[in-house]
Amino acid sequence: MDYNSLAACTLYIKRVDPERLNSDAQVQALRERLYLIAEELETHPVDIIVKRSLKRKGQAFIVYADPSEAATAKDLLDGFEFTPGGRTLVCELARTPSDAVVKRFCSEEQYNEHLKKRKYEKERRQAAEDAEQQAQKRAAPEDATSGQPLKAHKPAVKQAVVPDEYLPPNNVLFVREIPDEYDEDALVAMFSRYAGFKEVRMINAGRFAGNAFVEYDGNDGAISAREALNGRTVGAKTMKVTYQKAG
Repeated sequence: MDYNSLAACTLYIKRVDPERLNSDAQVQALRERLYLIAEELETHPVDIIVKRSLKRKGQAFIVYADPSEAATAKDLLDGFEFTPGGRTLVCELARTPSDAVVKRFCSEEQYNEHLKKRKYEKERRQAAEDAEQQAQKRAAPEDATSGQPLKAHKPAVKQAVVPDEYLPPNNVLFVREIPDEYDEDALVAMFSRYAGFKEVRMINAGRFAGNAFVEYDGNDGAISAREALNGRTVGAKTMKVTYQKAG
């Protein structure tokens, strides 16, 4: 199956009985039940993938041979009463193919490229969130008497945001304030001096251009690089090197 058609051929289903997915046998029983329902509705999936990890529990992917059959199955399964008088399925076409779907139907090279692309998108979103947080800090109104930013009222249950400089070490660094004249090769030359260097991933889009992620095989090289390069002035800029936020 062609990689580019996988998303259009894949249904993403939620609310598939997450309370009972605590063993491989329960997962297999649920797969068989979804196969039976799909066949009764006269659709013919080529694979069904059920997730039982804590983050993905109660989710499933149903893969069809072509987009038209997937679209038909979506119309039939969305709102389907999965438990009598109770849970109904929430079904939509997948925006992107899942890791498991790509691994099942594509080559190893396509699978690795898919993982790399997904990692880049995740890091791009993180960069956007970080930039938005910084913008909100700069735009916070000041107390007329103290000159300090006014504290916004926050619910007591909201978790405090950890300042970038106190993030726990990990093997990926987030680099900001990169000199305009520095390209990927220049960053590679700078960061590859530290043990376990793996790659530099530049962010080249829109207002986040000028940032980059630098990845190492382990934490030790990332720690050494951050200690050496954070706060280094290069030309007119002072680079800021922090650890990637988890999540």
